Amino acid sequence: MFSGKEEKFALIILFLVFAIILGSHFILSGIDKSSFAEEYKNTSEEGEFVYYEGFASDILETKTGGHLIIETDGPVIFIAKGAFLKDLINEGDGIKATGEVSVYNGKNEIIVDDINDIQYFRIDS
Repeated sequence: MFSGKEEKFALIILFLVFAIILGSHFILSGIDKSSFAEEYKNTSEEGEFVYYEGFASDILETKTGGHLIIETDGPVIFIAKGAFLKDLINEGDGIKATGEVSVYNGKNEIIVDDINDIQYFRIDS
């Protein structure tokens, strides 16, 4: 099939590049994205990749689309297709969300596009 040394060498290099890309994908998929994000501030601009840690003050499900909106003392957190979390997250729960800053109706929100980018925990009194 391959008669020349150049073709065999090219095939070996192609295989090695594929193996490196595949290995990198598995390594990076296990890393918490928030380590690549900036901490959210009121001055964070649209399009920035940020993380926010705070407390849920209200949890709302959208009327259509099955999305979840979490009100906080900072940004609104929007979780696409996250309505199933409504019964799991309560007002007062701690929230850590990682996503992209967007502006909706003049207010900053964080768009969480992967369910693994939202963490919540109950604060026992």
